[in-house]
Parts: sequence; structure tokens; C-alpha cells
Amino acid sequence: MTIQEYALNSLKLRTGIDFILIDEAVSQSDNGDLCRIIYSGGKLAVFCRDEHRKPLLGLLRSVNVKEAIKSPELYVEVLNAIGLDPAEYPFEPAYNAGGKVYKCCHTVEYVCDAKNFRLIPDYRKITVIYPGEPDYLPIDGFSEIYAVYEGGKMASNSYYRPNIGEFSGTNAMNVWTHKSFHRRGYGITAAAAATRSIVNKNELALWVSYADNAASRRIAEALGYEFIGGELRIKE
Repeated sequence: MTIQEYALNSLKLRTGIDFILIDEAVSQSDNGDLCRIIYSGGKLAVFCRDEHRKPLLGLLRSVNVKEAIKSPELYVEVLNAIGLDPAEYPFEPAYNAGGKVYKCCHTVEYVCDAKNFRLIPDYRKITVIYPGEPDYLPIDGFSEIYAVYEGGKMASNSYYRPNIGEFSGTNAMNVWTHKSFHRRGYGITAAAAATRSIVNKNELALWVSYADNAASRRIAEALGYEFIGGELRIKE
């Protein structure tokens, strides 16, 4: 599966719409969504109420959607366009440790293959942890863990979940770094090892991040992940 094929198949799965012949689709919002904007592989889908359709599409047609969907401030522009107060629709931050419920969720997605992958210098030791070994996390269905230790503690790790069915050959990436070790390069080291494991099998690595998580996005871009789209969802 190529990156473009994945992008379009993913969009079709999330929307139920076939995008072979159309560039834009608009549908009535459901599931309690005020609006939902999905961009993937150069295609755009918009779900909203009928009364919001004209101003929302007016906004989206006035911008470069591929660039606009990357901005965590897009939700403010969307709410202003449809005449609602952004202060009443709190935006979910990347680090929602308290589990608070927010009304706006905005994610961006990257994909990497063997052609685009950029391996960083191996200046830190990677420890590979296999299922059943000490320090392996309770994450059934995921790969081995690629970890970086510092002072006997796991500073960062990365692992992935192989997808099945029509998305076989793609793998959902996960990266974690302990807050005590942020900004030291541990995350990119672990993520590089996990990504290399995927692309060496000629498969795709999938990276999803909150739009406002600049650190996560910098890691993906540094490793050669290609930006393919994003999704903004605003609930009632």
C-alpha cells in the first residue's frame, strides 16, 4: 500500500464516502458533532449543520486547507465563521492528564515509508524489550518496545501496533517520554528505532498527533514522516 492509497482508504473508512471522483463532500452532522472537518491525501470532507454549511465552506475555500488543517487555531476560525464564541468550546490540549472533557479535538496525521525515512545518528543505546520480558508494558497486540534508559530508568520508549484487514501493512506508532527527560532527544531516538523496524519490512508507519503537540510533530518531520492530513471535530 502506498502513502496516497492509505490516505484515501483511511478517509473513506472514516466518512463512508467514495472519493474517487470528487474532491469535496458535505453531509449533515450527526453523532453530536457541531462540525467535523477531515482532510486526507488531498481530499476534503465536511460534516456540519445545514445552516453552517455556507459560511464554513466559504472559510475553507478561502484558505489552503492542507496548511490550515495543521494549525491548532483553526477551530477559532471555524467557530467565528459560523457565528459561535470559541470561549464556549474549549480546545483539548495535547496533554490532557486530568481526563477533562473538551468540545474541540484536533489531530494531524503523518505517514512514513522506506523511501522517506531519515535515520538519525545512533548516539544513544536502544534496548529492545520483547513480550514477556521485564519492563514490557501490558500492551497486547503491539510490537516489541524500543526503549532508552538513563540512570537505570526508562526515559523513553516507542512501539507500534500492526493493523489488519484492508490496512494490513500499516502500523500505528506510539512514542512516550517521561516528563523528567523531555527535550533531551530521547523520544526521537526511540521513535527512529521503531520506525526503522517498520520500514525495513517495507510497511508504512502511521503517526497521529494533537495539532498543538509541537514536540511530537517535530519528531515525525525530522524522521521523514510525510504530512497527509488532519481532522478537526467540534462537539455540541
